[in-house]
Amino acid sequence: MRASFLVRLCLLSVFLTVLTARAGLIISSSAGYSVTWNGNDGDYFNQAVPDNLALAANGASAISSGELGPQQNLPYHVTSNINDGFYGNEYSWIGGDGDAAPWYAGVLFPSPVLITGVAFGRDNGGLVGDLTDRSDGTYILQYTPDGTQWVSIGTLQYSPDGNDAILGGAFTSYYRHQYAVSTDAAEPILAEGLRIEVSATGIGPGLAIDELEVYGSTVVVPEPSSFWLLGLAGLGLARRRGRSRLARS
Repeated sequence: MRASFLVRLCLLSVFLTVLTARAGLIISSSAGYSVTWNGNDGDYFNQAVPDNLALAANGASAISSGELGPQQNLPYHVTSNINDGFYGNEYSWIGGDGDAAPWYAGVLFPSPVLITGVAFGRDNGGLVGDLTDRSDGTYILQYTPDGTQWVSIGTLQYSPDGNDAILGGAFTSYYRHQYAVSTDAAEPILAEGLRIEVSATGIGPGLAIDELEVYGSTVVVPEPSSFWLLGLAGLGLARRRGRSRLARS
């Protein structure tokens, strides 16, 4: 009986760990990772986008499963809006009609980074501001450790339950929110890219993402010349130790 209980408990912890459940938001962290909402609700509304790793200005390249803008003859709802550094519906991304699943918006970094936070919303200001549609659904946070495979960090389920239309109030699904992410050992996530997989695309049900933001730090990789110098230093140290042993013998 005890063994059966332990098996069920292990299976539950491996497949799904629900960390947060509140009105309008359910967070399910993937096995081996942690995702938590930091409590913000519409931070930086109608302000400048904070400096972050995902900005095109910092060398990140936007990627997506498709674009709604060209299909509707619109200059926005395009891939480049994902990290253009501007908030607002007129700077947001929506996937196209008929795109092949999975549907996603994301960025690839110019070099590996250590991720500690992710933020996004539906509409965080701009010329229109405060649009309330295209936000309720499922978002899966994923990263790539090598530029080829995508690994799930966790799932965010948004609903209109608890929406209060007050910046900084309770969780309101269409405002910008920021999440802390890490391994379950509380370590940053080493990644070459990050994307958000969405549950709907296209003109009718498509979810909108207004500026994908990624926080953390870049990984400092020594230049090849530095490796060469370190190798020479190690070789010199080994020779000195060898001479010292010979002198004592």
